[in-house]
Amino acid sequence: MGKSSENEELEIAKQEVFRKIACILAEKTPFTLDQIKPETMLMEDADMNSLEVLLLIAELEDTFGIRLPDEELMKIVTMADLTEVITKQLK
Repeated sequence: MGKSSENEELEIAKQEVFRKIACILAEKTPFTLDQIKPETMLMEDADMNSLEVLLLIAELEDTFGIRLPDEELMKIVTMADLTEVITKQLK
């Protein structure tokens, strides 16, 4: 498999992960799916507190069948960050 094929597959995986996260986030916040963007900040824009973010992450871990390392959790600010961390764990 070539490098560009791997990059394309990774990009498709990220898009699918983003969509799943966005669907779950839309259920838990006043946001609609089309309002959720990669740059959406979970605590500031989505008005989630730290407990709500942790509950969201726990639900996402169950949904994707993964466990996110604590050091990765500290890096999550935006939807793009969350998508990246989950996609990395799925590899």
